[in-house]
Formats: sequence, structure tokens, C-alpha cells
Amino acid sequence: MTALADTLRALPREAFDAILAELSPPEIVALDYEFADFWARDDQRRIFTEDFTYALLLGGRRSGKTAAALEWLTWRAKNGYVPMRAITGSGRDAVVTLVEQGLIKRGSPDFRPQFLRSAGQDFGRVVWPNGATLDFFSAEVPQKAKGKGYQTDLYDDVTAWKSRARDTFLEAVGGLSEGNDTRCIITANPPDEEAPHNAWVVDLLENPLKDMIIIPSSTFLNAANLSAKYVKNIVADLETRDPDRWLSQFIGIFRLSQKLSSFYGIDFAGGNIPADVPEREDQVEVVIAVDPTETDGPTSDECGLVAMGRDKRRHVYVLEDSSGVMSTERWGAVAIDMAERWDADRFVGENNRGLALLTSVLNAAYSAARLENGVFGRGAMLPILGIQASSAKGIRASPVSQLYRAGRMHHCPGLGKLENQMRAWNPEAEKHKPRSDDRIDALVHGATYLAGLLNPGRKKMIRGGFSIPGIM
Repeated sequence: MTALADTLRALPREAFDAILAELSPPEIVALDYEFADFWARDDQRRIFTEDFTYALLLGGRRSGKTAAALEWLTWRAKNGYVPMRAITGSGRDAVVTLVEQGLIKRGSPDFRPQFLRSAGQDFGRVVWPNGATLDFFSAEVPQKAKGKGYQTDLYDDVTAWKSRARDTFLEAVGGLSEGNDTRCIITANPPDEEAPHNAWVVDLLENPLKDMIIIPSSTFLNAANLSAKYVKNIVADLETRDPDRWLSQFIGIFRLSQKLSSFYGIDFAGGNIPADVPEREDQVEVVIAVDPTETDGPTSDECGLVAMGRDKRRHVYVLEDSSGVMSTERWGAVAIDMAERWDADRFVGENNRGLALLTSVLNAAYSAARLENGVFGRGAMLPILGIQASSAKGIRASPVSQLYRAGRMHHCPGLGKLENQMRAWNPEAEKHKPRSDDRIDALVHGATYLAGLLNPGRKKMIRGGFSIPGIM
């Protein structure tokens, strides 16, 4: 994900000076304005090299998505892909963010635009030296976005368009109709799924437009262009204060992007993912995550059974995977045994489906254990917590894959089958029996709870349906 500029930054000072010595003063100045070839990261460069009609730049704050979009607008203006249009949440957003701090400030001396403000309004038109124009509109007045056709569009920070977001978007896309190379860039922060005005963004991510590419980014990918103190403060907040908020707004959890849903590419043999089994006193909380099944035949799915823990840094450890094809009686007994051995605090399942089955099976398993040996262990008192997960498996797995990339997920020894399933998993592959993602499902349930990713209304259930005197 590095840019050529980042590669040069990493060189020893002597090597860096030697390269600069080969350039003339005008060439050195020109480098400052060569975004696509010099400053752009690999993800940002995609908008200059790939074929698309719509490109959604989805990332946390200060990840560089708007900067890349503005450089792309300048490049389109220079190459004559006009007329052009930009839509922002408000007129002030257009002036401050896109014009004053963007197009004019970053414009090269020989191609710096002028801003012509509309009479009595914040927004207006940008004009480049070659005559290319960029008209500005506000999501505050959706109907203004229709009428004239455009060849190049920018819809900036659509998650801030609020109540008129959907109407503005529908009016705007209908006007992308001029020229032979119509293209549109959409920038967005990871949307709050609970906010009504973000529903259309969620739908856009789950059901992308034709010829639409999704380009994720994060604040940390852009760290070289941010102050060291700013990045340090983000890291401190991630580990000590309100991590859910910071993960969403700065690192960028793209749980709604199906393009990011696979765990493919994670190196379980390197980096800081492998870990020794931590001592129980070093774990703030331990859970047994279960993805239940009802049958144990030749075509049955596996029951996902994964023990996981969390330390004070909110790092998550995968302790044990005992998943497999087994009867309900068997996996109930295995789950109880895991809870006893790991001194677990609770079971974690999924609210959407299977929680009633999980409760019933564990209750029956406790009864069977009591009849067999007359003793209930501490596990009999454990609650079951239900995670209200997104319906799309790939979508709900993507934030957990981001935890791996952020170095916050660790695997203890003996997880080969789980790791192989994670390497091979393709969320877009055709579904068949038996499924090949049950271990992943259990892991995602556990990590979602322990890392607080979805901040769900967790449903707390103590052994439902019956009570044993002296125990419950």
C-alpha cells in the first residue's frame, strides 16, 4: 500500500540526497504535484488506472480519500473530461474542504484554478486555466442536482448528507450522462448502520451499482502524511478509551464492504498473530463461541466450537478450536468441558438464528452430566450472550479480518484446521453442503463480542426453560 514517496522516505539520508541530486530544481518542484505517480498509495492509484463508472472510497477519517478524489478531479480537468460536478453536504463544505484546502491549495502553479462564488451563496464554480469547469451543489437542496448532464462527478462524504442523502443521490446519478467516459467518485466514512439516513449507503455497499469498485483505506495507511502526535493519540485512544468509536471513525472498519470480507491473505505463520497460551489471570474475559448444528450425518455442517479470550489491551486470543461434525448431545458436552477447562465467563452465539438451539442443547447437556456424575461445574451458571449479527456472512466477518491486520488477533498453537478454513474461505463462492465456514462463524461471534465491534444489544440468557435447586 506504499507510495513511491514513502519508499524514498525510508531510504538512508545519503541515498535520498543522491537521488535528489540527479533532479533539476524544476523537476523537484514538479514532484510536489505528481500525485498519481509519486504521492498516491496503491489503493489511491486505482482511481487513475482502473476502469469503472463508480468508485466508492470508503475509509476512516484522515485516510486520504478526499485528497485522492480532488487530485483525480484535477487530472480529469486537465484531460478534458468535462463538464464536471461536485456535491457536498453543505455549501460551506464545498468552499472550505474542496476548494480552499483542496483544489486551490494543492493546484500546481501552471494549472491552479479559480473559484467563482455564486451570488449570495457559499457554492459556485471552479474554473481551470484550460477552461475546464467544476460546478458545486449541496445535498441540502436535492432538486438542484438534476438538469444538466455531466461526465465527471464527485459525491463527497455522503455519510454526512443526512436526511436528504438518498434523494440527492438519486437525482445526481441520473445526470451522469455526458461524454464517452462518464465516471463518479463517492467518498464515505464507515457508516453508522443504526442511523436512518445511512440506510442507503449500507444498501449501496451490500448491492453495488453496475461497474462499481469499492476501495478501502484506513487512517494508518495515511500515517506518513499525518503528524506523529496525531497518530500517537489515535493509538492511545484505541487501547484505552472508547475503542468502538475510534475503530470506526479512524482506522475504518469496513464491515459493510463485501470486497473486504475474506480472511484471505492473512499470514498465520508470521507477524504477531501466533501467540503462546496466555495465563488465565492475564485474560479479562474468556468465552466459548458456538455456531450450533442439529445433525451429524455425512452432509452435516460442523458445529463451530472456539474458546477465545481478551486481555486489557482489547487484544483477542483464539485459545482452542474443537469444532467438528457431531450430534447435539456430543457438542453440548464438549462445550461444557471447554467452559470448565478454560474457566470461561460466558457462551456467545448469534441472536439471528441458533440461540434457542444453543440454550436447549446446553441445558440438556448439563442435565445429562448431572445424572452421570452428580456434579455440575461452574459452567452451569454461565450466561449465553446473543450477538445481533449482520445477515450477510461476508459483511459481518470483515471487521474481524481488520482486527488481524491491525495486530489485535492472536492464535495459540493447535489451530491448523481453523486457519486452513480461513485461508480457503471465499464468501462469494457458491453455497453447498456441508458448509466450509462453521469454524469461522464461531470465531467471528467470539471476536465480535470480545472486541466490541458491533456494540450490539447483547441478549443475556441464563439457562432458559428449567431450574435445578441449588444451582439455578
